[in-house]
Amino acid sequence: MWQLRRRSDAPTNRDEKLGLTTSSLLSSSTPRRLSWFRRTYRLAPCTLVTRVVLVVLVVAVVRLSSSRTGSPTPRTRWVQRGPPASSAPLGATGMRTEEDVYAMLGIEGCASSREVFWHLGADPADSVTEGHFFSISCMLYPHVRATPDYTKSKTFDRAWPQNLYLNPSSPLFSSLKLPKDFDVTTTPLVTFRRVDLLMRRAQLDELYWQLHPTSKYLHNRTTLFSDEPHWNLSPAEYVDILTTPRPAGGYSTLIVSSAGHWTTHNFEALRDYALFNEGIFNVVDFFREAMRSWADEVQAALDRIASPRSEEGTDAQRRLAPGGRPVSVRTKPRSAQQVLVRAYVPGHDGCHNKNEPVRRYKKDMAVSYNWPQIVDFNRAFSDVLSSGDYPDIHYLAIDNPALLRPETHVSTDCLHLMTGSGVVEGWTQYIWHYLTVEIPELVRSGH
Repeated sequence: MWQLRRRSDAPTNRDEKLGLTTSSLLSSSTPRRLSWFRRTYRLAPCTLVTRVVLVVLVVAVVRLSSSRTGSPTPRTRWVQRGPPASSAPLGATGMRTEEDVYAMLGIEGCASSREVFWHLGADPADSVTEGHFFSISCMLYPHVRATPDYTKSKTFDRAWPQNLYLNPSSPLFSSLKLPKDFDVTTTPLVTFRRVDLLMRRAQLDELYWQLHPTSKYLHNRTTLFSDEPHWNLSPAEYVDILTTPRPAGGYSTLIVSSAGHWTTHNFEALRDYALFNEGIFNVVDFFREAMRSWADEVQAALDRIASPRSEEGTDAQRRLAPGGRPVSVRTKPRSAQQVLVRAYVPGHDGCHNKNEPVRRYKKDMAVSYNWPQIVDFNRAFSDVLSSGDYPDIHYLAIDNPALLRPETHVSTDCLHLMTGSGVVEGWTQYIWHYLTVEIPELVRSGH
């Protein structure tokens, strides 16, 4: 097992050498043994009063400052730790069945029933952000329950919402102080929706035609896209989910990341074999334009919600968004709901030939698909949000720890990340820290 540590850190006692830490948020009188996740990442169900919507193929929702790019300490490394203290240790024969993966990872169980052993790396699947949702369901097990129950049907639709709800049988339930109008049976703690492109295809077609009416790539075409299957919602649709009040909603944060499906295969009209990598920078350039339009729309929606309490005493400048629509420009967060953009992570070619972290990421480790240009997609999104025009939308550059872990992909591909390796769990821990510690300080300072 591996644990992320700053290069300057040194273990101070035997427990730290093993990477074991006990959460002070959990009651010491709880008889249940703490899972490896909670010992390592200190995430307890009592933190769930701040709840999340996970949207897009690579997302979730959060409140951060657009004047500052959030990221863990850049000079970090992965250090080996001892095996997890499992309540059901593996025998001398090691892992022989799929179920043995729980003992190997020190996981008591997972609330989500969606492609369980694929997410745990023991079975042959689908979304990086869905994997983030699955990981959270393991970190919070048995204190949460998940819907839908995929064990009851062999059919499913990737468009189905997936939710985590507080489990009333949790030993912590009686100690939680729940918000007003919170309903244990209907108020979700975390929601995942698959949204591949952050906007509907028809919106992107219209935007490209508007910005590039004479483009040669529009010749004899009615759409930019191939017939590749896709799952999308419009910003208006998922911002509406974000801002739905309790008991059906009450979310505080939206986390998104969506460069994964911005490929020349999907954006077939922009493919140009005469250009580098089949014209991938045609897609990168349009991604930058589209994300500016997306940010305008999302910020405007949050402004409308926040306006009754934020306009007084605010120096709000005006500017024009693409298409001539006026939007407000503010200098610090105003909305109760915030949006976090998590940096996308490319895969690693030849990942299954790796068995440990690397000290430094090299570009030649990712040469397939659109992976070499993921850094350009991330930079484009970061540049858009660093303009200061979007006080409630924030870019979080937390991709470096995953770049150093080529051995942590699932068994069937070199893009999706295995639950329990520490990478995805680190995203959750850092986002939680950013929301509960750093954002309040930024708001108080006016930045």
